[in-house]
Amino acid sequence: MNETLHPYQKDPPYLCGRLLATLAEAQRRASRTLLNKTLLDRFYGSVSTAPGSFLPMLVKRAITDHLPKVRRENRGYTQLNGLVQQLAAGIDDGGGFPPTLSLAQQGLFVLGFYQQRAALYQPRAQNAGDAAQNMEVSDGSH
Repeated sequence: MNETLHPYQKDPPYLCGRLLATLAEAQRRASRTLLNKTLLDRFYGSVSTAPGSFLPMLVKRAITDHLPKVRRENRGYTQLNGLVQQLAAGIDDGGGFPPTLSLAQQGLFVLGFYQQRAALYQPRAQNAGDAAQNMEVSDGSH
């Protein structure tokens, strides 16, 4: 599976997968503690087969619960909110949230989900690497 995000991919199932990954990232950034059950734990299977039944509710939850916390705590609100808007607009342009997904469409959903997740993870991994490198430099100077 290729981790490279395809930003020009317009298939609604692919965009729905990207949207779920973005909503999960919003929940992660909004939480200060390790969650017992994330929205992925609760909804991944359902959203990957019937996005039209679950994604609108999860977007609403992100807008009312998660994104305001991300904004207040300065944890990348502009990036996440812009991504949610962009993906929702793309899904709308493609005919709206698909009620159900065929097996082939579920494959596109999975690709969109994991590629978006990898794209969102890159800055975290880079920041962690920068922090580790700074610690090594400071440890070596003592």
